[in-house]
Amino acid sequence: MNQLLLWGSIAAGFFLLSVILFLLAIARKNVRLSLISIIPFALSGITGCYAAYIAINLTYYKVVNEVNTGDEQNSYRTLLGGEPDACVEVLNYRNDSFKTKSESVWIKANCCGSEVARLMATGDLRAVKTTPSAYFVDRDADWPEWFTPWQMGDSILVLQRGSGREILQEVYVSADSTELYVVKMNIP
Repeated sequence: MNQLLLWGSIAAGFFLLSVILFLLAIARKNVRLSLISIIPFALSGITGCYAAYIAINLTYYKVVNEVNTGDEQNSYRTLLGGEPDACVEVLNYRNDSFKTKSESVWIKANCCGSEVARLMATGDLRAVKTTPSAYFVDRDADWPEWFTPWQMGDSILVLQRGSGREILQEVYVSADSTELYVVKMNIP
């Protein structure tokens, strides 16, 4: 915030200096002084753009923090439907649904067998057995660092909503059903 005030003040100062020089040039009918007034005007534009960049950056990170500090349990409930089992504990959560990218919501949670059975009983998700190393070859660089379903062992259960190129959501469940990861796709 201090940087924004500093660069905004510098931009305003350069602009004020350019206006004063330009008015003096008009009063004295001095063409050379009017040309010199362009320099602080250009500097005010450059520093003003930098101040705007800082303001946009501050706003962006404020929005990201607001979105990512929501009710994680409620997000889990919304994504997977129904009331989760009491054993479910959301450990990490990130929501990037306001951006334009392929994945938009990630969740990491501890769970139990009864929660996995509940998810499979909904009928919305189809099960696919796979090995993590084969499944996560093309990991997206924008994924959160904690989103590591391939570290759950030799085989994991993947529950998918949608099919083919239209996969909307995936749930990765560890072989012992104690850990799960959820990614919701944001397909434009």
